[in-house]
Amino acid sequence: MANGLSGPFIDSVGTRVGYACCMLWWSVAAMLFMGLSGWLIGRFGYTPVFIGYGIMPLIALAIVLFLIGPLRPAGRNEYESANTQGI
Repeated sequence: MANGLSGPFIDSVGTRVGYACCMLWWSVAAMLFMGLSGWLIGRFGYTPVFIGYGIMPLIALAIVLFLIGPLRPAGRNEYESANTQGI
């Protein structure tokens, strides 16, 4: 999902500046996340933080499924059917 945002940005500003900005953003976001983690641990303890980190993948899955909709098997095309028959 992030590549869909950073790719056009890198294309518009150039590779060197684009990657530098993306690294800067990633570093700042990581520092903020660690700062928030430390604050939460200091204020509430480790248990709520571990529960929150355990729920994050489920929240991410819900967001992805909400954005792309239910997953369905892809239909077979000519290449796949010919390839499975050994042609």
